[in-house]
Amino acid sequence: MSITFNNVSFSYNTNNIFKNLNLTLNDNGLCVILGPSGSGKTTFLSLLSGFLKPDTGEITGVDKKSIAMVFQSPLLLDYLTVYENITLPLRFTDEKVSKSSIDEIISRLNLEPLKNKYPYHLSGGEQVRVSLARALIKGGNTIILDEPTGQLDETNSNVIFKILKDLSKDHLIILVTHDETNSIKLADYLYRLENRGLKCIFNNDISQPTNKKEIKDIKKSRFRFKNALFLNKKFLLHKKKRACLSIIFLAFNMLLIFLGLNFNSHVSSSLNTLLYDYYSSDVVKIYQEEEVASNGAMHLKRRKVLDEETLNILDIKNPALNLSYFIKEISEITFNKKVIDTSFYPNFKQDKNKLKLGKPIENLNDIIVNEAFLKEANMTNEQALNKKITISNDVLIYSNEFEKSDRINITLTFSIKGISKEQKAFNKPCIYYSYNHVLDYISNIDLPNISLELEKNVKLINLFNDNKYSNDDFLSNSYLLSVDNVFEFAEKVKRLFPDKVTISSQILDIKKSTSEMIKSLMKVLSLFLALNTLAALMLTFLVIYSLYEDNIRLFALLKAFTREKKNIIINALSLLAIILMTTLSITFISSIISSLIINAVLVSKQLPRFLAIFDFNSFLFVILIASLCSLIAGLLPLRKIKEKEINEQLEGED
Repeated sequence: MSITFNNVSFSYNTNNIFKNLNLTLNDNGLCVILGPSGSGKTTFLSLLSGFLKPDTGEITGVDKKSIAMVFQSPLLLDYLTVYENITLPLRFTDEKVSKSSIDEIISRLNLEPLKNKYPYHLSGGEQVRVSLARALIKGGNTIILDEPTGQLDETNSNVIFKILKDLSKDHLIILVTHDETNSIKLADYLYRLENRGLKCIFNNDISQPTNKKEIKDIKKSRFRFKNALFLNKKFLLHKKKRACLSIIFLAFNMLLIFLGLNFNSHVSSSLNTLLYDYYSSDVVKIYQEEEVASNGAMHLKRRKVLDEETLNILDIKNPALNLSYFIKEISEITFNKKVIDTSFYPNFKQDKNKLKLGKPIENLNDIIVNEAFLKEANMTNEQALNKKITISNDVLIYSNEFEKSDRINITLTFSIKGISKEQKAFNKPCIYYSYNHVLDYISNIDLPNISLELEKNVKLINLFNDNKYSNDDFLSNSYLLSVDNVFEFAEKVKRLFPDKVTISSQILDIKKSTSEMIKSLMKVLSLFLALNTLAALMLTFLVIYSLYEDNIRLFALLKAFTREKKNIIINALSLLAIILMTTLSITFISSIISSLIINAVLVSKQLPRFLAIFDFNSFLFVILIASLCSLIAGLLPLRKIKEKEINEQLEGED
């Protein structure tokens, strides 16, 4: 079917290029169009190929899919071999062509010795022949060429014209050129662009049935994602230094986000695990408060032991007496010629698994100390074992029930039998004593003055066992409990008695103080992660945009050979997919390695392992962030590249 221009006009703004152009082109032959620069040669080819639409008039007999173009620049992809460049249209359309048909085209253009070479190894004439072979692979009846010999010497120009003349037996070859010598000698149809139209120089009508073998009737351009992945993989391997460096930076950003999220997710549980290593982690103090007096915003409250109803609701049976009146919770002691502010904690369970060195408590005089205590004493673990510590405390036993009181002295000489496992971090000097042994010792202390008043022998145990003394000061107005899970029990108490009952313990106090510190740290960390995400987005944008710029020829060829805008998006998404998957793979591996290294460093510094070896939820979030960054940073510059820079690759000198 002939191609016909019917009264076609076209202008760039106010610059009128064609006016009422009429032309009929036959099915085969070599049609050459001459004209000086700026006369509209490239515009004519763009109208013919469908890249431009006429302002008025129409062009008939044109099937865009049957037209192949050879551009002023050969537009070969440096990262593909000659053979891969020639067969590129087949990857764009996912069409199957026999190897013999491909070999026939390669042989016809004398490219067999070059097919495994890369474009930068070829001469200018060889590159034009490769570009021409690529156009033939696309199939179809019409091949249009824009100044293919413009940058060639006379010898190579003659070779290209002879090839085109041979191809014109089976195809309609439309060529714009400055080469009048070869044009006049070889053209079947010769036109000159002048006065916004075409002037026929001569027309040797050779229209006849062609012997052309159609490679494939391409009905649909179908650029498969797998083909896009192949092309972009080859491209990234060609740019491997910059691509690797960019991906490593992106992976590093994603790694920081992962580590931050991992820390945030596990810091609380890691801290809990650390605190449960403390030797008396199961011991809690519990009491309730009652208001004694109030004046406006001022409230005076006093502690008291829990009543029976509260004990039953909390399912507390046999609560233990608090002995802190007799052995102070915090006391100054002298040890190894050092005065140390030390916390004393009662211990109910003897657990050798919580010992770093030594053995559990066996009698009244045995104690366990922690390494924070030994650090203050400037003593090693081994040096501390069996060392003696003496404490002395005078206490007054009195009650509203008595007129008299007794002053008693509590003096105990302890021997260090073990060193607890607890870390130095988040801790203070501690001594753990056996609650049961100390209770037995204190319970059997005589109270002579009170005994005289009551006219019977009274020991402390007699007061301990009588409920009417339960809220006297010598019983510390509170109970002690041993619970399996302190944090769960604390939540239960808070839920049932948020204002009435108070619970405290060594590990609850440490958790509260460290939680405040961690909250402040998490605020800083959240800001850092937000800034890091923004940096990752900007870095991804710069990386993707620069890669688009370097691979602009592929975008141009996609537009020229498929005419489908969605294929440019498919190509962009495949590049993003490779970068994203590579980035996430590196992030995955580095996250495991980093977590192991960081945890090892933390342990060496006697800190808890704050990171999970691999946190799945955190990595899912990293995948989401990386995907969003890639999509945003990858699609934002695509419109600009499609509209402007791709066309610059396809447009030649008019």
